[in-house]
Amino acid sequence: MYLTIPFIILLTLLSTSIQAATNCSIQTEIPPVECEALITLYTNTNGVNWNDSPANNWKITNTPCSWADVECTGGNVIIINRNAKNLLGTLPSTLANLSKLRILGLSNNQLTGPIPSELGNLSNLRILSLSNNQLTGSIPAELGNLRNMHKIT
Repeated sequence: MYLTIPFIILLTLLSTSIQAATNCSIQTEIPPVECEALITLYTNTNGVNWNDSPANNWKITNTPCSWADVECTGGNVIIINRNAKNLLGTLPSTLANLSKLRILGLSNNQLTGPIPSELGNLSNLRILSLSNNQLTGSIPAELGNLRNMHKIT
């Protein structure tokens, strides 16, 4: 009887840690709005089925700068490079909340729908790589406002 209670407590603690999820309001690495943009990307693109989940730590830890293919500097996300990771779904307009983003690499996935015009607000964006997806519609005219852009594929 006495061994059963500690065992149940241990199982409860283990299951809680396994099911941990990111809480953007308590993580301290990046602004909450950037954390939410990453979570929305994960949710919109079927993150649980990305080919490196759950080992990539996306939406598991409260340290988004340690998530696979995310790079931060100065307290902001500057690179997302999730090429060929089996992203399936639509690009969220909330990616525009990543105000310091320099590189967005999402090629060779199964992204559908339009490119959000809001990406035209990412004034620091240098590389936008969306090739080999199933995106529809035209390239938003707003991307023409990106003066730091070096490469769009």
